[in-house]
Amino acid sequence: MDPSKILGFLQNPLVQLQDECARHNATKLRNVELTEDLENKMAKIYELFAQRDDLMEDIGATQTAKMGLEKQNAELIGKLEKMNIAMQELITERDSYKMEIQAFKEVAERNWKEDYLKRILELQGQHDIALCDKDRMIHNQGEQHAKQIEDMDLELKTLKTQQEQHAKELNDKDLAIKELEARLSAAEQNRKEVVTEPTQLHTELGKLYLELQEAKKPQEALMARLAAKNKGIEYLTKQYEAKLAAKDSEIERLTEIVKDGEEKKKIRMEMVANLRKTIFAKESEIMKKFNAMRQEAPQSPKLLKPEPSIEYEDIGPRRSNRKFRSELHHHLVHLPLIIPHDGPIFPPDLLLNRQQEIVTEQ
Repeated sequence: MDPSKILGFLQNPLVQLQDECARHNATKLRNVELTEDLENKMAKIYELFAQRDDLMEDIGATQTAKMGLEKQNAELIGKLEKMNIAMQELITERDSYKMEIQAFKEVAERNWKEDYLKRILELQGQHDIALCDKDRMIHNQGEQHAKQIEDMDLELKTLKTQQEQHAKELNDKDLAIKELEARLSAAEQNRKEVVTEPTQLHTELGKLYLELQEAKKPQEALMARLAAKNKGIEYLTKQYEAKLAAKDSEIERLTEIVKDGEEKKKIRMEMVANLRKTIFAKESEIMKKFNAMRQEAPQSPKLLKPEPSIEYEDIGPRRSNRKFRSELHHHLVHLPLIIPHDGPIFPPDLLLNRQQEIVTEQ
């Protein structure tokens, strides 16, 4: 045997052993590295499991929140549907109210016109009767006054005739007195002696003077009577003129009453027109408010688009009805009404009472 081969054979196991040791150490080192890598990967796996659990919890919370939002959305949709139904009911009720109010306005206006025309006709009839009575009374008083004036004229004519007769008698007596005075003056001129006793001429002259005084007394009484008659005529004339002035003022007052009635009729017609304008303006204002609120509030695409004219803010149907009725009640209470001097022809509480009856029926 070759000694080199023997030496080589003896050296090969040692080399192999060394190689095995080296491989073993390398394998051991590799195992350590693999173990560390495995531990790191296991730590990462545990971390990923923890993240997965957190994500599952987040997903569960998200699902819970989603279910809550879906439930809330369903509740909101239900509320919107209820609000839409309530709104439709309010619209129907409003339309019925409008129809009732329109019918009531027509009936009230027709009744008011009939009552007003009836009252005007009655008042005109009363005025005509009063004017006829006053004209008849004025005519009768005028006839009486004319008769009194005729009687006074006849009496004045009689007194004038008597006065003329008395004047004629006085003239005759004045002529006799003048003749006696002429005779007396002639006798005095012819008389030469003074006599102490009264002569026959003086006696006749005294008698004539006394007769003259007696004749003047009826004339003075006649003049006094004429003055009293003139005063009576003046008093009756003034009284008749005062009565005529009173009748004229009464006629003017009745004319003013008729004119005032016409003016009040015109004012009432203007009041009805203003009432209609106010109702239309109120409905337009309510419609504008509701449209503005409808634009601001969120709506579901499944719901119908209503056209209400009643404003509401998260309220139920009954509260909306009460608000509408209170607004209408306030509007009717504050209407301007005109009361004539002889009492209202159209009762001012009729509209309010009718509205209260409608509210009670509802």
